[in-house]
Amino acid sequence: MKELEDKGENITNAALVLEKTYKIINQLMNKMDEIADEMGYILITENDFLRFWSSNKPAFFYIRDFVKLYQENKDESSKINPDLESSFVNEPILGVQIHLKGQNTSETYPVIRIAKYLYNYEESELKNKEPAGISQSDHEYFRHPFQKDKFKIEKKENCWVSTPKKDDSEKYGQIQKMKFKEIPLVDIKNERDIREKIFEGFDTLP
Repeated sequence: MKELEDKGENITNAALVLEKTYKIINQLMNKMDEIADEMGYILITENDFLRFWSSNKPAFFYIRDFVKLYQENKDESSKINPDLESSFVNEPILGVQIHLKGQNTSETYPVIRIAKYLYNYEESELKNKEPAGISQSDHEYFRHPFQKDKFKIEKKENCWVSTPKKDDSEKYGQIQKMKFKEIPLVDIKNERDIREKIFEGFDTLP
């Protein structure tokens, strides 16, 4: 019976650790949005995040990665669709993925990945979509480029470059490529780290 009691305690402790982790990540994402707004970014996933979850597979019962999206705020002339009140601008979409398992490219767990998504906006469905219209149904557009089984990922110069396989660009909103870097999650300790390593880090992606 002692063994069963120990297992029950371990399960409870594991659940409490995961809950605490989620609270910390939520605080981090809220602070990211606050700093992004101060720095003049469009908050695409304001007060929300993109994630994958499934009630069918135990490996996905919990949220293992979180995706936040931003764009540089430009003037009206940079809109890709002037007919929309709020339009994406003719700049890359900037992404931050917090991955608790850090799989695919890094041996450091967990990680934060900062990314630039580059699109052919003229042919993309994003041209007729407002940033606020991005929802959970679009998660694969922004999550799959981090996955080797979905995209071709290669190390080039100082970052990773992810490109769609075969003719999959159309499936992902006419994405041309995504460039990203990885930062150990534990290296983000304060607001200065968020500014310098995440938002100023976008500028280091070629």
